[in-house]
Amino acid sequence: MAQPWKGEFPGGKVEPGEDEAEAIVREIREELDLEIEVVARLDPVEYDYPDFRIRLIPFTARLTGGSLRLAEHTDARWVSTAELKQLDWAPADLPIVERLCAAESD
Repeated sequence: MAQPWKGEFPGGKVEPGEDEAEAIVREIREELDLEIEVVARLDPVEYDYPDFRIRLIPFTARLTGGSLRLAEHTDARWVSTAELKQLDWAPADLPIVERLCAAESD
């Protein structure tokens, strides 16, 4: 189910032979032309859309290089944790936003 014009965190599928952290590093490189270093793996999120189930494995990461170039998206934004809730997120990404905001307030 496509979520046009909804905010979503970048990422994609884990390819054969790579682990989850390697997959997010590769996806960020492919989608945004940025280099990252994974800092932490967060708890996965499972969400049921009407016609499929998605499992998201979020990570926090540190930017280490590159220059933002959009290969697959129409927009990208750097926002503070406080600004996350102001964006219109895809439903599957909302639990991640909630967790990030809650962790920030701890």
